[in-house]
Amino acid sequence: PGGRPHWVAAALLFCCGCACYIDRVGFSIAWTEISEHAHLTQSEKGGVLSAFFWGYATTQIPAAYLISIYGNRGILLGSLLLSACVSFILPGSVTSEGLWVFWLVRALSGGAQGAVFPSIHTELAHWREAFGNARFSAVVSTTTAGMYLGSAVAMLLIPPIAAKSPALVFRVVGALELLWVCVWGYACLRHFAPAAAASKAEEEGDAAVSLLESGKGGEAKGDADAGKAGSGGGGASSGGGASGGGGRRGVPWRALLASSAVWALIYNNFTFHYVVFAIMNWLPSYFELALGVQLATMSSTKILPYVAMFLFTSTGGAFGDWLISKRRYSIESARKLINTTGCVLATLMLFAVPSVVSSPSSGVVAMSVVLGAAALSRGGWAIAHMDIAPNHAGAVMSVANTAGTFAGIIGVSATGVLLDRSAEGDWSSVFTSLAVVSASGAVVFLKYEKGSSSSSELHQAEYDATHSNILIAQRKEKK
Repeated sequence: PGGRPHWVAAALLFCCGCACYIDRVGFSIAWTEISEHAHLTQSEKGGVLSAFFWGYATTQIPAAYLISIYGNRGILLGSLLLSACVSFILPGSVTSEGLWVFWLVRALSGGAQGAVFPSIHTELAHWREAFGNARFSAVVSTTTAGMYLGSAVAMLLIPPIAAKSPALVFRVVGALELLWVCVWGYACLRHFAPAAAASKAEEEGDAAVSLLESGKGGEAKGDADAGKAGSGGGGASSGGGASGGGGRRGVPWRALLASSAVWALIYNNFTFHYVVFAIMNWLPSYFELALGVQLATMSSTKILPYVAMFLFTSTGGAFGDWLISKRRYSIESARKLINTTGCVLATLMLFAVPSVVSSPSSGVVAMSVVLGAAALSRGGWAIAHMDIAPNHAGAVMSVANTAGTFAGIIGVSATGVLLDRSAEGDWSSVFTSLAVVSASGAVVFLKYEKGSSSSSELHQAEYDATHSNILIAQRKEKK
């Protein structure tokens, strides 16, 4: 770690995403076992699966606000700690009358994890200069791909545990999250040097205040924008970020929400998670009800859809870096090409699933193509928010991820309703609806996403919000 704390941070954030998705996928597998023993309907089952997203949706934006005040590192630690505690109290059985208990506890788990991805993206944005622009997209994609590796691990290891004891699944997940909390806390104290970063940020703040007070705000603004274009966040990023360890920064909400590019990201987050969450939460049921096989009895090939997501998430980021640095594509063109390719491939496969899938092996291949293509699209929309607002990547992610969370609520619940209204074993209406949603994401991103070329006003708003807060704080200290 000496001299390379940014790689320590990336590795631990990778593991964080991995642990969170072991939690999510592990619960869906355990819940399938629990609901079967309780003879629940598909709508009742889907209602509890969607409870996580209700809690998740309520805490995303408040988390971004807290991060802007207290920093992302402590918030992230507290988020995983609470999630671990909730996992330890989940019961291992349910009755129709006791569904509300599972719903409430699972919603609390979602609320606990609401701060995770705004914190992760804030942390990564702080280290942009340390990683370098030539590989930053690949680093972000690979780091966030940890969630899909976690999904693969859960699909491989959880089914036999859930078949014996669903409650044991929850305890194992809680212990894993608690272990991560301990390691993250140690790393924050030993490797990230927040004091040095804060000192550097304070020096830059003093310089900015001097320029503002001397009437050179416009010149400072230009310098700041130039620095952001080159490093994605200025000096604070190289040391881990002052806000990584705390410090108030304003969030230019009005400028962010007035941007069509931001709304394109929000909509693509919605469509991506509508498709992915519906498939991930209902995949155990799909294999059992449509293909006649239980996950616990399948070979290791059942993890291939999640391995595909892990690989193609990383590939999307690396491909974007290659297009921009080697092929001289504009940031906008590179993001659009990757996003469109992923969405179109996923759409075509979703339309084809009812016709081409006739066995567990073909089902695994089809789901691997769908989820892999969807993951590839993350190399477009999921990185673009750091192009648009590098100093407020966590805030943009909180809004976009809130939309994605509501997509999970709608998609998971709607899938249960569609299945109840369809003939037993008929999933065609489910896959057709997912295909339409995926296609709409490609269209919206192509039309409205403008890349960094549309973000000069956002960069100026970021500068104004950040440095006006510095000026106010300095004046209060003088008084």
